[in-house]
Amino acid sequence: MTKKLLDHLTFLYGENESTRLLERTKNLLSKYRPRIKSRNSELSEQDSILITYGDQIQASNEKPLQNAQEVLRNIFDRYYQRNPHPALLSVDIR
Repeated sequence: MTKKLLDHLTFLYGENESTRLLERTKNLLSKYRPRIKSRNSELSEQDSILITYGDQIQASNEKPLQNAQEVLRNIFDRYYQRNPHPALLSVDIR
């Protein structure tokens, strides 16, 4: 998985950023892995990853990153109220 992910990150962000982003991704996975129900390590149709730019969700009186965080948390909260099960939710706003 590491080689494949590194290839994707290199394609998307270039060689200068890909190694740093791979390490950051691996750190996040290690941090949250205990919360994830065990299964094979491959991604499947049960997995979702959202990558977005902070200014794609905007409101007139809020900073873009704060608004994006609020919108995404509301969406996830509503979803998990209807579908309660252990899940990883990481909204990383930087």
